[in-house]
Amino acid sequence: MKRISTRIIAMIGLLLCFICFGLGLVAYFTSYNSLVGVLEETMPKVAMEASVTIEDGIQNQLNTLNIIASLDYMEILKRPGADTSRVKAIMSDEVKRSGHEQMILVNKDGRALFHDGRVANLSNNQVFREALAGKEIASEPMLDSEGKGIVMVYAVPVRLNGEIAGVLMAVRNGLEISEFAGRIKFGQTGEAFIINSKGRTIAHANMDLLMELINVARSRNTSVSEDTNSVDIISSATSSAGGPDTVSSTTLRGNGGGNTDFQWDETESAAYEVGFEGFVDVQTQMMEGNTGFGEYKYHGVSKIAGFAPVGNYGWSIAVSVDKDEMLSGLDALRRTFLAISAVFLLLGFVVAYFIGRGISKPISYLSNECNIMSSGDFSRVMNEKYTRRKDEIGGLARSFNNINVNVSKIIRNVVEEANSVGSAIKDVDENMAGLTSDINIMSKIINDLSMKMSENSATAEEMSATSSEIEGAVDSIANDTQRSAETTAEVHERAEKLKTTAVESQKRADEIRKDVAVRLRNAIEQSKAVERIRILSDTILSISSKTNLLALNAAIEAAHGGNSGSGFAVVADEIKKLAENSKQTVNEILNVTQSIIESVHVLAESAQQVLGFVENNVVKDYDMFAATGEQYSNDAQLLNDMAMNLSAITEELYASIHNMAKAINDVAVASEEGAAGTYDLAREAEIIVQRTQEVLQKTNDVSKSADRLLELVSIFKV
Repeated sequence: MKRISTRIIAMIGLLLCFICFGLGLVAYFTSYNSLVGVLEETMPKVAMEASVTIEDGIQNQLNTLNIIASLDYMEILKRPGADTSRVKAIMSDEVKRSGHEQMILVNKDGRALFHDGRVANLSNNQVFREALAGKEIASEPMLDSEGKGIVMVYAVPVRLNGEIAGVLMAVRNGLEISEFAGRIKFGQTGEAFIINSKGRTIAHANMDLLMELINVARSRNTSVSEDTNSVDIISSATSSAGGPDTVSSTTLRGNGGGNTDFQWDETESAAYEVGFEGFVDVQTQMMEGNTGFGEYKYHGVSKIAGFAPVGNYGWSIAVSVDKDEMLSGLDALRRTFLAISAVFLLLGFVVAYFIGRGISKPISYLSNECNIMSSGDFSRVMNEKYTRRKDEIGGLARSFNNINVNVSKIIRNVVEEANSVGSAIKDVDENMAGLTSDINIMSKIINDLSMKMSENSATAEEMSATSSEIEGAVDSIANDTQRSAETTAEVHERAEKLKTTAVESQKRADEIRKDVAVRLRNAIEQSKAVERIRILSDTILSISSKTNLLALNAAIEAAHGGNSGSGFAVVADEIKKLAENSKQTVNEILNVTQSIIESVHVLAESAQQVLGFVENNVVKDYDMFAATGEQYSNDAQLLNDMAMNLSAITEELYASIHNMAKAINDVAVASEEGAAGTYDLAREAEIIVQRTQEVLQKTNDVSKSADRLLELVSIFKV
């Protein structure tokens, strides 16, 4: 059963089977116990009614005898020689009318007169004695004197003038009481039987069973004649009360008469011989005169019986019926239960089918959506008929929607950040290219400055040589004043040129210094844009960490989903790998950025040193050079004046020339030092250019990583 709907149908069907089976068993046993309880209450009442029926039948016979015994013809009992023909005629008519086998009139001495005229002595007969004592007697059925028939004796006292003068007896068929029992009906299989206080069956509605019991009794009682005190039934009208009885109901006595001892094993053996099982308990309660209910088996058929005592006769009557007949309603209940169970099972399977369909259909839909998401498509939206549901299916559908939304946001953020990194890298490339260009320009300017410084050094050397010539000329001033004047004019002209050159060089150097300072500072400020790479890298790291956490949560949710979440687990794993790759790439960007920042810092420091050198040394040297030019111009003017007064100021001229030579030497030294500094600055500029190239290479690597990240994310559809 791979489909969940099939499992639900099977489980609900099995549950309904258990419920129906359990309820059926409870209903069956409850009905069974209820019906048995009703039978336990009803059957004894039926037995009591049967007891009244038996008593009424016996009492009717006794009442008939009492009516006859009250006739005036009974006076013959006090007149021994009186005519008995009338009495015999009455008894003969009653025999014919009532179906008696015999009627007997016995006087107090035991002399008996039969309806057919025979006479006998019954003074020792137990029935006679009990009736003579004033009791109405109905004997138990017993074998006749020949042992072939069953008879029963009824006896009533005959009262004359308030005194008992004799006994009127009637001998009837002993099976009559069985006929009384046969009139008692209960159901289709109900039948009644009567046992005496010794447990012997004296009547049974089933005549065949009674005769079977009699035959068993005869086969087990081979010495009946030895143990009986009965007399000839024909001559005495009855057997002794202690004589052999017919047979017990399911138990047979080994001996008749007054023997009250018996062996239970023989009893059970005899009962089993005629087909009874478990009747001993019922028999015992009936012998004790109890009213109650019992169960036994006859030829394997379960019987239930209610029993009750019969008047003052010492008998007990039982009404038995087949248990299956009494419980036949349970069969109908069982069939009804099976039919209702089948209907409920059918309805249960139908309901289970719809329940299974209602559960499996949305699960199949969500499983298909999960497979689609596992392929990278997060642009779908769950069907509203599932998301509007308030149960777990609705929660699952809404969760899938949230997953689509959240993952789409993450992927879009990754794409945006990757694009942002790409843009930042492009900006870095452009800035670094501009920085490289600016550095190249600065390097060119520095080279030009170096050349100018070399020219200044050569000029200083020339000025030094000129000073030497002036010193030589001063020695010969006195000799050649004209030449001194001319020389003074030349000196004045050169001084003006030197002054102009110094001022122009000072202005040019100052402009170059300011321009280089501004460009260097701008380049340094622009190089700080590299810091944005670190900020963006931190942002990407944060996104990567959140993506990794989201992948972990998704993996946990996929694990909770079991087999249905396995596809999403693959997506979560890929997102986790993407986050780890992004983290690794960003770490590389950080490392490269750190190198760039360090290089920029070194470049900034070197530029600051160059600017400091230019401001602190070159500018001062140019100031000094300008001042020297100005002084030289003044000296030339002075020489021009001195040409007019050469002799007066020869020594001052010599001193001035000496000072000028010293200044020129200082300028030459400063020029040489400036040339060396600009050379070093040019070398540093070349190093900066090389490092900016390395930075550009690293930014290209970062750009390629960003492109790879975009390529990986491009498999997702949002």
